[in-house]
Amino acid sequence: MKNFKEKISIALLGLVYFISSIRYFPEQAAKTALETTIHALSLAPISIGATLVFVSIFAKATGDKIPTDRVIRIFLTFAIGLEFILGLYNYLNINGPT
Repeated sequence: MKNFKEKISIALLGLVYFISSIRYFPEQAAKTALETTIHALSLAPISIGATLVFVSIFAKATGDKIPTDRVIRIFLTFAIGLEFILGLYNYLNINGPT
């Protein structure tokens, strides 16, 4: 990482990703921690796969290798986007009442 601003931007993206992946259950800390962990572990492969595909296509098109900090930023961007879409899905209760 080249400078302090890039480190701060990656840290902020990581914080936004962490906040968006929390599955909160009022007054049930253990269930909140468990569901958040399960959720993060189940969606991580999708975000990693999308990042690998994007980075591979971009590297093939440009002929250059993408720096690690950019790959991390791309991963966090895909993960936040996926969390946003899934959050809307859950909030709007698209799959019917439970």
